[in-house]
Amino acid sequence: MRTEDFIPEESTSLSEETSKEENTSPSEETPGEKITPPLEETPGEKITPPLEEIPEEEITPSQGELSEEEKAFEEQIAQEESPKLQEISEGFDIDFYVIIDGNKVKLQHNDITGIATWKDGRTTYYGVSMEDLLLIYEEFGFVKNGENQNPDANNKFVSAYRGKSGIEYGKVYTDTESGKTYVSYNYGQNKQGEAIDVYYLPNGKGVALNLKDSVKRDNSFYSVEVKGEGQDRIRYALTGTVVEEAVADFNPQLSDQTDQIEWTCMGTDDKVIDGIRESGNQTRFTIGKITQSYVIQRADQTAFDIQFYIYADNEVRKLPADSLKKVYKWNRQGRCYLSVSDLAEIYREFGLNAEETQSGNYFPYTVRGEKTLAQATVVTYKGQQYVSYNLDKQEATVPTDVYYMPKGASDGEKIPDNDSDQIKQNKNSFYSVTVINPDGNRTVSYYKKDSAVTISVDPGDTKESDWLCASEDENKTISPVKQGDKLTFSIGKIEQPYTVACNTFAPATLNIKFYTFVNNERYNVLNEEIPVIKDTTTIFFTSL
Repeated sequence: MRTEDFIPEESTSLSEETSKEENTSPSEETPGEKITPPLEETPGEKITPPLEEIPEEEITPSQGELSEEEKAFEEQIAQEESPKLQEISEGFDIDFYVIIDGNKVKLQHNDITGIATWKDGRTTYYGVSMEDLLLIYEEFGFVKNGENQNPDANNKFVSAYRGKSGIEYGKVYTDTESGKTYVSYNYGQNKQGEAIDVYYLPNGKGVALNLKDSVKRDNSFYSVEVKGEGQDRIRYALTGTVVEEAVADFNPQLSDQTDQIEWTCMGTDDKVIDGIRESGNQTRFTIGKITQSYVIQRADQTAFDIQFYIYADNEVRKLPADSLKKVYKWNRQGRCYLSVSDLAEIYREFGLNAEETQSGNYFPYTVRGEKTLAQATVVTYKGQQYVSYNLDKQEATVPTDVYYMPKGASDGEKIPDNDSDQIKQNKNSFYSVTVINPDGNRTVSYYKKDSAVTISVDPGDTKESDWLCASEDENKTISPVKQGDKLTFSIGKIEQPYTVACNTFAPATLNIKFYTFVNNERYNVLNEEIPVIKDTTTIFFTSL
């Protein structure tokens, strides 16, 4: 925990505040001084002698009261007779600070065990023990080395009178008797109770006399915080250092290790650091020469409202998306993203390959209810491609419709009506080829508009003449060509649905499309396999 404090501009250093010691000796009579003899009386005249003037220095104090000189003398004697170093547990007022994100921050653990006083020549110093400084600043890298030796404290700590900006280095002192090391924060006679602020400046202050911006910048620490998923923690790194942080890809507090976490590391300015997924189910982030604070948190989110569409067989068709479990938000102000691998699962039958490089205009989107499409952006994290589906600063739950257009959407393109000339002419339309086998089983494949399509079937016991390929409008028919034990049908440029069938088939079910109309537009509600009931007149009926 910490609080920020403001330093007024007034600059006064410790040395300027320290009083100079002045020694004044009592006045003494100079040898050989002329003494006035007593006056003689003139006969008949009474002479009154002058009153004797008593010097102030010679006034005798009341009984039991010591003069100022005697007090100073006794205090000097007491100091000379006292131990060289004394530890004091009360009567001091010290706050400890560090620079974080370029600002001075007061630390909330200033409950030190005490202070020490010692003399160097005629100067009295007041200091904090190395043990207390280690406890206060250990999370900022002020720790013992591998050989359990104290860190170098020279030119690492400065102090200032509270409310003043003038700073001075503390002096490092090691007591020869106890072996304990201290860093001074003040000096001078009777300075023990002065209110002092101590700052940890690992890179020093240079020649600066106060905490100016350059000193703060050179000694600033930045935080790297891990938030959530049972791994909450925070660490601090000095400016310019390289920071590595590894996080587990599964919440360690959960016994069910099925929810793999996608992490993001973002800076104060929303800069994103790309992590590397390592063996052992962890992700490692490396921040080179840190100059701002970062937060590592979960990027994937399970709350969203997205529907997926395709132009298929001259209609805007909604696709099932049960496979989509997560969306991603990599920084605070940026967009939300879908992984290309998830999109490839949704658009699998339309040939979307997650291994191929994707473009933002392949996946235009619109807020639900709107007709004008916006182009997405594609980013890569940890070697995986992601596609945006909303604008900067929007929430992941904005109702959104996403389209797959493998030939790219035009800027500002509008969604066409079903069965309209616009959708028939749209270069991103797909058309199906349905193959109905003699046993009634059927397969459906989709192809991009104007693609050259070749269909191959196994005729089994049927004849070549039993097979035919016909267009949906029945204006085009294609006869099979025998190639080995297969029959092939070649469609030059597909621009409408086709069906390949054997006229001897006796299906147990038929696939039927069910439609409804919304806002005067036809929508495919369901494709369903419906059982066929065959009567003696060979007319087919279905059970609905």
